[in-house]
Amino acid sequence: MYGKTDFETPIYWFKARMKNAADISDKIDENKGCRKILFRHDLGKNWSSYNKVLLESICHNILSKSIKVDITSSTIKTDINV
Repeated sequence: MYGKTDFETPIYWFKARMKNAADISDKIDENKGCRKILFRHDLGKNWSSYNKVLLESICHNILSKSIKVDITSSTIKTDINV
C-alpha cells in the first residue's frame, strides 16, 4: 500500500487503521530494545483476538520480528523487538 516493507510502514498502517476505534499509546524502550504499543478500546475480546492474530502475522511473516501480544476485552498490548 505504501510501496515499501520496512518496520515503520506496517506499524503505521495498523495504527492508522486503529485510530478511530482505539486510544493508542506508543513508546520505545531503548533499554530493552523494544517498542511498546497499547491500544485501548471498547469492542470486546473477539476484536482483540482478531487484531492479535493480525499483528502477529504482520510481525512474523512480513517483518521477521518477534512480538509479544497480550489481550483483554478492552486492550491490546504489544512488545515488538526492534
